[in-house]
Amino acid sequence: IVLALLEDHLTGDLHMNTKIWEAVRNGQMCVTSRYAALVTDYGLVEGEDIVFYDGAGDLAAKLKHYLVRPDERRRMAERLFRKIQARFDYHDLYRTLFTVLEQAAAGPRETLPPAVSAGVTLLGAPLASDEAAGFPVWCFGRGPGWRQRVAAEFRTRVTTKHVILAGGHTRYDPALSAWFKSGAHVPGVARLRSAGAETLADDTLVWDRATFETVMLHGSWWQRQQARASALVLPSVWTAMRPAKGLLGAVLGATAARMHRAAWRRALRWRLAKPGPWMVG
Repeated sequence: IVLALLEDHLTGDLHMNTKIWEAVRNGQMCVTSRYAALVTDYGLVEGEDIVFYDGAGDLAAKLKHYLVRPDERRRMAERLFRKIQARFDYHDLYRTLFTVLEQAAAGPRETLPPAVSAGVTLLGAPLASDEAAGFPVWCFGRGPGWRQRVAAEFRTRVTTKHVILAGGHTRYDPALSAWFKSGAHVPGVARLRSAGAETLADDTLVWDRATFETVMLHGSWWQRQQARASALVLPSVWTAMRPAKGLLGAVLGATAARMHRAAWRRALRWRLAKPGPWMVG
């Protein structure tokens, strides 16, 4: 007897597995979970070519019954083998499959619904790999006057709630976009944790769209520095990954990043200690 237990070991949901077909291949009777698809889709008949059980007690009783009746087992195994051989020959199955595919190709084309917009747009100079991963991108140079040019088209070109100003040095985790699509929101600006050295570069900052427009496109130099310095760090699972540059490049990059951060913190503490009428917040 071959047991085909179709219950999922975690959820208990029924699903197909190969045990029934292994029973056919080995010429053995099959006892399996009561699964409606075996009757409606495969045409199996209980008590004729297969045995269904309902619960552990019923399974035990039917196993005891058939274990002492080898002739019944052999007859049922033979009927199952002949039915599968007659109704599910590979040539017939493939012929049916290709017929269905040809009919579908000849019929009217179904219009697909519009794709759901991504959660974050990469601006500036994103990598080709990020665009291939599904991030919407808007490429532009950052020469003199770039803020004014981008501001003029920003509201029509950017439809996501969040943006990143990419510099072409960082590869982003595709899960980041999915996270924002699920409803997550960054109020203002936050910093992605880097797989390498964390820096104050724009590559690792993710902005709320309205904040980016207000601060990065229309704000003052000092407002931009305040926003960069005050950005909270998102969990490390949303990683901004810098492409590998070798051991020496990584060490030098990390050292430069630490010096950069320390300099900005000293400048920020000094400026906050001497507020002026131009300060924000």
